[in-house]
Formats: sequence, C-alpha cells, structure tokens
Amino acid sequence: MSVGQITLTSLTKQFGDTVAVDDVSLQIEGGEFFSLLGPSGCGKTTTLNIIGGFVYPTTGDVRINGEIMAEMPPYRRPVNTVFQNYALFPHKTVAQNIAFGLQMKKTAKSEISDAVERSLDLIQLPGYGDRKPSELSGGERQRVALARALINEPTILLLDEPLSALDLKLRKQMQLELKALQRKVGITFVYVTHDQGEALALSDRIAVMNNGKILQVGTPSAIYDSPQNRFVADFIGTSNFLEGTVISENEIALTTKPPLKIVSATKNNLPLNTPVTVAIRPERFDLRTTPISDVPNFLHGVIQDESYLGTTLQYTVQTDYPTPLIVHQQNTGAKDTHRFQRGDIVYLQWTPENAIVLKSD
Repeated sequence: MSVGQITLTSLTKQFGDTVAVDDVSLQIEGGEFFSLLGPSGCGKTTTLNIIGGFVYPTTGDVRINGEIMAEMPPYRRPVNTVFQNYALFPHKTVAQNIAFGLQMKKTAKSEISDAVERSLDLIQLPGYGDRKPSELSGGERQRVALARALINEPTILLLDEPLSALDLKLRKQMQLELKALQRKVGITFVYVTHDQGEALALSDRIAVMNNGKILQVGTPSAIYDSPQNRFVADFIGTSNFLEGTVISENEIALTTKPPLKIVSATKNNLPLNTPVTVAIRPERFDLRTTPISDVPNFLHGVIQDESYLGTTLQYTVQTDYPTPLIVHQQNTGAKDTHRFQRGDIVYLQWTPENAIVLKSD
C-alpha cells in the first residue's frame, strides 16, 4: 500500500434533514493530486472535512494508510489542512507562523530554525521570515500557509479552495507553483475547488460531485473528453447539447425538421428510439463556407454573433437545429485565418469521435 492512500467507504453525512454527503465511496492513491470538483453546496468541503477529522460521518468510514480513522481527532491524523482564508496569525512573523506546528510538538529550537529556513526555500520566500502577514501579498500569504501545513511532514495535505481569494493572473501563477510543489514534496494532495479549469490544470484525477454524490471519477482528459452524463458535460467546460433518438448502434436522428441523421463513434448499446443527448464541445466543430465531403456530420447555418476572446474567436450559429450553437475557433494570428462575420452562411461539421452520446435524463 502506498503512503498517503485514502479510502472512503459508503460515506454519508446528514445535518438534520439535509444530506450533505450521500453514500460516497472513493479511493485516492498515495502521491496523487486529487481534486473534488463541483458547484457550491455539492458536498466537496464536507467530504474534505470528514477526511481531516473536523466532521464525523453519519455512516461509513475513512481509512488512511489502511487504518480506520473512526473518531480519531484531527491532530492525530497524518494530515494537515490549508484553508481558503489562510488562517495565519497576524501578530506573528512569517517564521513564527511556519514554526507553529513544530513548537506545539515541543521540537528543539535549533531543529525548528533549520526547518523554517528549508520551508522558506521550498516556497521560494527566502529572507521573508521576519515579515508579518500584513506585509505580504495574497500569493505570498498562501505560500506561507502551505509551508506551515507542510513543515510537520504530513503524508496528506487537504486544500479547501486555497486560491479562490486571489485575482485571476495570480491564481494562474499559483496553480503552476502548487503543482510544482506537490511534485517536489511527493505527498498526497486532496484539493477542493469549484473552478473547472483549475481542476483540469492541477489534477492527476478528479471526482465530480453534485448533490452530495460522486458522478464521475477520472483523469482530466477522460472527464473532459468522455463525460458520463449531462451534468458533467455541462459543468466541465462548455458543451452544445443536441437532442435526438437512437436509430442504429451508432446513428442518431436529431430533432430537426425533417430529422437529421448524424453518426457517433460511440457504440451506445441503447434500444432503438431511446431519447439521447449528443454533447459537442465548441472547439470540436469545424466551421466552413463549404462542407468537406468525407466528414459525415454537418449542419447548415448562419452566423448570428461573433466575439473576440483573445486566444479564441467565439461564434453563435443558428442552424437547422432549434437552439443556436456555440463554436470556438483558435486565434492563431495567421493572416490567412478566415474570420466570419454576422450573416455569413456556414457549415458546421464534426467527426463521429466528437459526438458524445449521453442517455437523456
């Protein structure tokens, strides 16, 4: 068994009549960067707090490194937690904040001093030991909170939306630093976030949660490219949803007038006439003035709107399908890149591999 392994078995937590966590079973491997992702109120923070020992489950159990935690208090678990608000002591210096855990263990002062210096180097803040938290930027305070959590050498670090208070540019920078830090220390990170891009960028694996349940667990690419239901397809990134019915093992009739047959690479194993939803990512469309004959799926349409998003161009296209579709085109900066305008007549094409067939809710 790898050090830092977490096993949740049939975990449920009720607060009165509210079921915050609903029969969650999950295994997190040692050394993983694992994210719990979902909207506010989905149960991800409660799950994290159960792992940390701050909340006890109504039913089910938590094992860390094979040992049942039961009612073991947080300070006896091999975990530390980094909170959203940093929770630094404002009257203490950076060095004193980082050293706090070792002082509680009554570690020798010389050992504490050496450990603090190593920690400051680890978070790339050498020489900051004498500063107060009020003298630091948001990103620097977050690094100090990480150092304080790591100085006790836990096998697991729990992080509850630690970057959410930072502005976008700093958050992106801290994502890179956080991932690099996790690789350097090599311990298990369990990360709570509602930010899909953050989870995709940081995680080895992701658990998508909603209404207290885990809907899908997988790598970022598996979650994005092969969502198992409409919620996951809609919550992770952006999707266009087209309703239709099964007419063969890999063919769908869209609800257009007349019905338009499209081909999917997914062998859906659903009975004929089963209602389905086809999810297509905006960047998976090929937008053209004339269709390519060997691409079987296409819709004829008109550009309704266009937006410049920097790295991408976004188009809203009204086709034979009742609902307008969103298309993203990479902005390469090439002079020969065709930029469409409102009113342009176009063809939307997509390959069978990019038609994700989901059973309708």
